[in-house]
Amino acid sequence: MRDDHGSSPRSAVDRQEDGGVLEAFVRLFSLSEAPISHILDVALDEVLAITGSDVGYIYFYDEGLRTFTLHSWSKGVMDACLVVEKKTAYHLDLTGIWGDAVRTRRALVINDFQAAHPDKRGYPEGHVALRNFLTIPVFHADAIVAVIGVGNKNGAYGAEDIDRLELFAKGVWSLVLRKQTETALVESEQTYRSLVETNPEAMLTVSSDMRILYANKAASILFGMDGDEIRAVDLYGLVASEGMALHDIVNECRDGATFRGEVSLKRKDGVVFDAVVSAAIVESLSESQRFSVVVRDVTRRKQAERDLKSEKEFTEKIIDSQIDTFFVFDPNSGKAIRWNKAFRDISGYSNEEIEKINVTYSYYGQNDLQKIQSFTEKIECLGRGRIDLTLICKDGHTVDTEYEVSRVLYGPQNTKYYIAVGRDITERKRLETESKEQLAFIKALADAIPSPVYCKDTNDHRIWFNKASFLSG
Repeated sequence: MRDDHGSSPRSAVDRQEDGGVLEAFVRLFSLSEAPISHILDVALDEVLAITGSDVGYIYFYDEGLRTFTLHSWSKGVMDACLVVEKKTAYHLDLTGIWGDAVRTRRALVINDFQAAHPDKRGYPEGHVALRNFLTIPVFHADAIVAVIGVGNKNGAYGAEDIDRLELFAKGVWSLVLRKQTETALVESEQTYRSLVETNPEAMLTVSSDMRILYANKAASILFGMDGDEIRAVDLYGLVASEGMALHDIVNECRDGATFRGEVSLKRKDGVVFDAVVSAAIVESLSESQRFSVVVRDVTRRKQAERDLKSEKEFTEKIIDSQIDTFFVFDPNSGKAIRWNKAFRDISGYSNEEIEKINVTYSYYGQNDLQKIQSFTEKIECLGRGRIDLTLICKDGHTVDTEYEVSRVLYGPQNTKYYIAVGRDITERKRLETESKEQLAFIKALADAIPSPVYCKDTNDHRIWFNKASFLSG
């Protein structure tokens, strides 16, 4: 009776030989700290001794790619094999009889390798000669992960050879799997540490009671402390004020949320700086909670924001201090986007109302619309111009206004805006009208005088005369 892998029951294995397998594995296990390549080389030597074979190999197998990759070949084989190009990777479909261990998923024994076999494809000239051959698949979680092959035993391979080889292979693979896991873990840790250490952002690992467990290089530079000094203080010790409720960070992170907020922190020398702190819980196999904290120095950004705010306030004060009205509007939408106090006062509209009003159609009457249309064409052509319009205020009264208008392009999209600076010319217009009326009245009086009346300049040229002067020649 054989098991699913084609092996004989363990009762068929001689106890002395079984003990030899265990001793071989004990010797192999003593090398558990060595690289996998060395472990496999030693394992193959033990395989040859266990089965009394002269040659052998260990290939890893990838069921997804259906590919064999050579990991160990008995020492004398490479020297004895005269094949110039010794491949180390094979696709299952291109293998001959030695690939049957994978195709049938069971051990394969050929005790007369020279005899005809339907799956034999021979081997290249110069390849080491085989008298007999044994190969087994190595399983892990029902998947074939490797194949082990031996050959040229003095005598025939039997069920006991298969059992010893399978028993030893299980032990070898458990050791290889552990080494692969350890190697992957070390590589992962090294990769993570490299990423963290080279990250320009300050990164901390903090316990639930705010003790700092780890700080990267950027954190040491930011706080002016080495790793030991940072770990000697807790996160509270880095906070410059009580404005940041650190327990809120812990509570939010414990609920699965991430925390992000601004806080003032301090360096070793006491210098306070503005920072953005981000925190998230770190998933761990242990019951103790840890948090990943990223600290970004935003002192320059905050100062730039304060400077910008100050400049904006200063600019607005300058604009609001102007006697002339000022507003900026989008000619496409007709909406004002900036205006000063003088415009708000003279129009009588509030800030909220100005935001909603169309500049062209709400502030000026029908008599001005045609004038505005012609003027817009001039602005698009020349970029600036002057126009007189009658402003209709909220309460209905009108203000004669003279505007200096300029077209500007602003922003990454070169958005077009019109800037209009207006002056109340109501009084000037009134005086001009009165002056014209007075001149017309004086002229009418002069023309009523029957005698010639005229006025000359210093060059004896007449610059003004009445109707009688004209008739008298």
